[in-house]
Amino acid sequence: MKTQVLSTSGAKDGEIELPPVFSTPIRNDLIHRAYVHLESHSFQRQGRYPNAGMDVVAESNSPPTGHHAARVARMHGGGGGRQDKVVLSQW
Repeated sequence: MKTQVLSTSGAKDGEIELPPVFSTPIRNDLIHRAYVHLESHSFQRQGRYPNAGMDVVAESNSPPTGHHAARVARMHGGGGGRQDKVVLSQW
């Protein structure tokens, strides 16, 4: 397979023989696979929490189940404003 060689002014300067790799057929599946492989480097990594679905909602079992009360976790931090809405009854 031959191709034209052009000078810097754009005039034909001759012909050269191309290597055999240029005569191989184009495989779109390989081009797509290489493109997806290179694009995947820009994806953000995602890590999964190992104990996902195994943790309980509340930090303690107070009040215990069977007393018709929701399992409300104790709220951390100081200040009365955070705990005004939560009423914990004595069992």
